This record gives sequence, C-alpha cells and structure tokens, in this order.
Amino acid sequence: MNTYKNPTFALVDGLSKAIIDGKDIFVRTSYIKEIRSHTIKILHPLERVYVLPKRSNNIFAMIAETLWVMAGRNDIAFLSRYLPRAIDYSDDGLTWRAGYGQRLRNWNGIDQFEQVAKILLEDPGSRRAVMNIFDPASDFVNSKDIPCNNWLHFMIRDGLLHLNLAIRSNDILWGFSGINTFEWSVLQEMMAFWTNSKVGEFNVFIGSFHLYEKHFERGREIISHFPNKTLYDFGIIGERFSTKYSDFSHVMNVVFDMESRMRTGTIKFSDIDIIEDRFIRNCVQLLFIYNAYLNEKPLDEIVEYINALPNNDFRVGVVEFFSRKDDTNNTIVINQQERMFFDVFHRSSVDMDASIDVPVVYEILKMLHYKKSLSYKDSWKKHGEIASIFANISRKYDRMETIKTENAQATTDESIVDTIADLAVYAAKYLTFLAGKYPNDFETFLSSFKEHQKVNEYSSTIEGFELVIELLIQQAALDKQKFSSVEQCFFEIKQNYSQIERLLITNENKTTEHSNKCFLASNISIASAYYLVLLASQDNLDFKKFKNYVSSL
Repeated sequence: MNTYKNPTFALVDGLSKAIIDGKDIFVRTSYIKEIRSHTIKILHPLERVYVLPKRSNNIFAMIAETLWVMAGRNDIAFLSRYLPRAIDYSDDGLTWRAGYGQRLRNWNGIDQFEQVAKILLEDPGSRRAVMNIFDPASDFVNSKDIPCNNWLHFMIRDGLLHLNLAIRSNDILWGFSGINTFEWSVLQEMMAFWTNSKVGEFNVFIGSFHLYEKHFERGREIISHFPNKTLYDFGIIGERFSTKYSDFSHVMNVVFDMESRMRTGTIKFSDIDIIEDRFIRNCVQLLFIYNAYLNEKPLDEIVEYINALPNNDFRVGVVEFFSRKDDTNNTIVINQQERMFFDVFHRSSVDMDASIDVPVVYEILKMLHYKKSLSYKDSWKKHGEIASIFANISRKYDRMETIKTENAQATTDESIVDTIADLAVYAAKYLTFLAGKYPNDFETFLSSFKEHQKVNEYSSTIEGFELVIELLIQQAALDKQKFSSVEQCFFEIKQNYSQIERLLITNENKTTEHSNKCFLASNISIASAYYLVLLASQDNLDFKKFKNYVSSL
C-alpha cells in the first residue's frame, strides 16, 4: 500500500505514477493514463486543504459540495452555483440521480450516518459499520450519473476511527483531489466525534485511478512545482467539528437557510456567529465570501471578510484563491506562519523556464532529494564520512573536473547538469551529517546566519536537508557577485573541495576541522547551485531535461 502524510502528497505521487507508469487507454471519448487497483493510506486525513502551485483549487466548491452531501441533498439548483459543470452529470437537469448525500442519509428510509454511529457506540470493535452508495437495484442502467465512490467502512481500533473507502473509478484531479478526500475526511471527523473516538487513517482502494489527456500537462506542472511542503508543515491547522448527531440535521437546516439568503444579500457576515460549531461556522463564512464574490461586491469589502476569518487552513485556501484574481489589489493581512508558507508557495509557483535563480534551483534539488530519499533512505551515509559521504562528493567532483578540463563528453544517462546537481545535493547532505555528528561545530557554523533553527533540527535526512537549503539560500544571496561565470563556479568548487579533502586525509587543524568542513561544504553546494543557474540561462537543453526528469521521478 502507498502511504502518505496527507492528501496533497497522495495527489502529487498519484499524478507522478499515472504519468510515468499509467497505461494509455481510450475510454469513451478520450485517452487516459490509468493505474489499476491503486491503494492509498493517508496518515493525516484532516490535513485536507489543497494549496499547491498550478492546482488552482476552488475551496469554496469543495465546501459547498461537502455540506450538500452531508445534508443528504441531490438537487442541482444548490450545487451548480458553486460547481457549474454539475448539470453535465445530471440526467434530468434537476438532480444527481445517484447523489451520495441522498443515498447516505436516506437509503430506503435509513440514515446510514445514524446506523453506523449506533453500531460503533454499542460495539466499538465492530467490523459491520458499513455505508453503501452503489445500488444494484438502480445503477445497472445507462446514465450520466453512476456512483464512482461505492463503499465506506468505519473501524475503531485503539481509540482511533479508521475509514476504508472503495472506489470503482477515480479521476485524480476532479475526483480524488477535487472533492473525495475532502468530503470523506469531513465524514470521518464527524463520525469520530459521534463515536467518542479520534480520527485515524484514511485507506482507499481505487479500481481505476486515472488522469485524462486534457490534464496531462497540468499534472506535470503540479509535480514539477510541488515544494514538498504543505501549509500544515507551517503549523497551520483547521477548525474541528463539534455538533452532536441529535443536533446535526437542525444545524444543517440553519446552514442552508443562511446560504439561500447569501444569494440575495439579505444576511450579514456577523449573523453567522450564531453557529456554535467552529468547523461548520467556518464553512458558512467561506460560502458567504464566495457569494459576495459572485454577487460582485466591492473587493475591499470581500477583503474585510477574509481578514475576519480565523487563522487556519481554510483561510489559506481563500487567500490563495483570490491571489489568482488579477483585479485583487487589496491588502489581505497574513500572519507569520502564512507568510512563511506563501514564500515557499510563490517561489515554487515560478515558471522555471522563464526565471531560474538559486532559490528555484534549490526547489528542484529539494524535490530530487525528497524523491530519492524515499527509496534510498540513509544509505548515503551507511559507511561513514569518508567511505560514503565524501566518496559521493569526490565521484561527482571528479566527473565535473574531467568534463570541464578535458572536454570529455557527458554520457546519455548523466549530463553535466546531472553531475553538478548531484554535487550540490551531496554537499548539502554532508551538512546534515555534520550537524548530527558534530553539533558543537555545527553551532559555530550556524552562528554566521541571522536566521536559523536549533542544531538538532538540521540532522535528519529529509527535514534537516530542507532546513539546510534555507541556510544555503540565505548565504547564496550574499555571495552572488562571486559567481558571474561558469569558470568562477568551477574555481570555487575546486578550492573548497581540495580543502575538505586535505582536512579528511591529513587531519590538519583538528580543533577547527569540523566547523571548517561545514563552511566548505556550504560553499560547494552554493557554487554548484549558481553553476546550474548559469547553465540554465544559456538555454541549456540538458537543464530542461534534468528538470523534467526530476518531475517524473
């Protein structure tokens, strides 16, 4: 089973798997890339909001459809305001014949929410807490609307409520990340609250996990611009659901009454405060903002509503949505956590073919390192500093020197860009080793930076590497004048490599060698990053191939 931290990581890896390994087949009117029998385990399903470059997600539509499902509705009149293409999947133009909400809340008079909660309250160890969506009695027909999500199974183990979901067919962009992970994580959270448990894993089996041809290029863009971080890595969280089942239907009636008045502008933003449930209140606040936008309210008024939102994941989704609007020139106040996230987000959003600089190069290298680390783990340092770590640096240095000084030809499987990129990565990885092995010396190295974390945070293979990269980007900005040509980059790499080699082989200056190695490794990585920038600025085909290779890993 493929295991992921949260839905965003599952999406990006799913796109990668589909594009690289998916089988090309023709279905109805278009080609798709398909992965059969795909399994997913999401460890933190409540990290449900997608805010990543090139995805252009509409958080308002996700919230509207989720509330619509949870309330048991299937009418197009409500949904189409937020999801205009909803009518394309309706047989009669009025309803979704197989709408999930109606089947979950009123299956021949049975509310499956109520029954599953009852089963698990009476027997927390039960394996019979199942909800069905596919109906053999009505779904073996020709229709625009045959349910794709078919079966939900809830299990409580060690106080955690796990959700297992079976899907016959799932479009990666419009289905999986467009609504399914969001809506079912909300149901999982609701059911956990109703059964006095906590949210556990979200496990999914998908018969056909696919990407449509019209989304191939967009999928590649999402992969290539993903910064390997989500908003949740910056301490941003969401509001939590807290409505008792006995009150749920009443609260949903209040929600939809408010929504109908939003369409006509006969409700105030402050009126929403009567909803006690913080999660539902937050959902309604977002519907209010979106209706104000659809009703063409002044943007400065909309910004006031955004600034009044609680600081959470929904707000980040809203800010990102409006940042895509060319006419939104108003000031949205963001806090430090949000600013840190958006710094990474916007840096990763840059069209890499149009603007290549050191931060962009390091974003690519972070992605390369992350993807390779999933396979190789800590093998890069298995045999120690000299036999493993420095040996890798030496191998790449020797190859670079041969290509540079002897005009040797690069091989088909490793261009000069590949070599320099690996050298930049290995030198940065070396710093994570030094942080763990010689913390006092690494502390000396850290003292030269205005902004840094505690020493121990730099020693892990993945998280530590990304923190090291932040240090290198800081230093690279100060060193820019040193690297105006490839020759200067080569000279800097050569000088610093020779000094590390001398320290390791002769053990000179034992009292300072470890901190010196930190500075020298840092210089090698930065010089290598600038080397890549210069190669890219020459419209080097090898750099473009390298970037595409990293995207497809």
